[in-house]
Amino acid sequence: MPKISIVIPVYGAEKYLPRCLDSLAAQTFADWECILVDDGSPDGSGAICDRYVQADPRFVVIHQKNQGGSAARNNGVDRARGEYLAFLDNDDAYSPFLLESVLAAQQRQPEDLIVWRYSSVESELAEKCCEFSRIETKKAGQLYLQSHLYYAWNKLFRLDLVRQIKLAHIPGITYGDDVYFSMEYAHHWFRLHPQGCFAVSDAPLYFYESGNENSTTFRLKPCYCKDELWLTGHVLDWFEQDFAIPEEDMRLVLIHLLKTIAGGLSVDAAQPGGKALAREHLNDPVARRLVEKAQALGCYSPFLFPMA
Repeated sequence: MPKISIVIPVYGAEKYLPRCLDSLAAQTFADWECILVDDGSPDGSGAICDRYVQADPRFVVIHQKNQGGSAARNNGVDRARGEYLAFLDNDDAYSPFLLESVLAAQQRQPEDLIVWRYSSVESELAEKCCEFSRIETKKAGQLYLQSHLYYAWNKLFRLDLVRQIKLAHIPGITYGDDVYFSMEYAHHWFRLHPQGCFAVSDAPLYFYESGNENSTTFRLKPCYCKDELWLTGHVLDWFEQDFAIPEEDMRLVLIHLLKTIAGGLSVDAAQPGGKALAREHLNDPVARRLVEKAQALGCYSPFLFPMA
């Protein structure tokens, strides 16, 4: 059984995929498996997967009809055999020291949830094994605002816990699926490890490709506001019930959420019949809950008054 399983959903990535897979092959920690899930990719990505599988038995590929990124990740997790689980997007890359660093940190700090920093500048990645700083859970709001809690690909998960709580990515959710997976895991992790902290790498270990025009980030879709409202309800629950963050941090989280929903409303308004859709989303119970919470805490946001 490998120590760690890395799941990579693959779709339309032939330009970036070799760099991604080479970064895994170059890891200083060798006891891993990589499950590549070729999600009906229309380009040469599937053939690239096959080539790496033939060259290195630690790579495994699943070829499937297109089901979307969430289903691809879930199918990869189902196939995983490791003690730990990590994710990697097909256009991104690991520092050579990522696996060695995060596994050593987890061994040193077994109560902590391991999180690693990332950068969109490849030359900024750690050039040696790095240390991890412990950050109390009451600072979860700050970590959220710094985007460290947004992604599934910058955390180390216990595979047995993921399966025990039946945690999965949610097909049909374009925006916020990563945040949901990460925060739900954190919710359960800290219930099991109440003395634990977030352990965050002191240097970036993950390269995030910001120039891929085929990525979800570049493809605003009509579901944007709907998905963000769904996520906002969960974010409010996490910070009201699971993480006792200071009131000032809660204000900042609420201001961020107001800005995000306002951006979603602008996407609504740009569509045919968008005004009616925007009104529907403004009348959503989560939108009303957000506005009422922001008003109660005296948040200042240019978006609060028009939304109210």
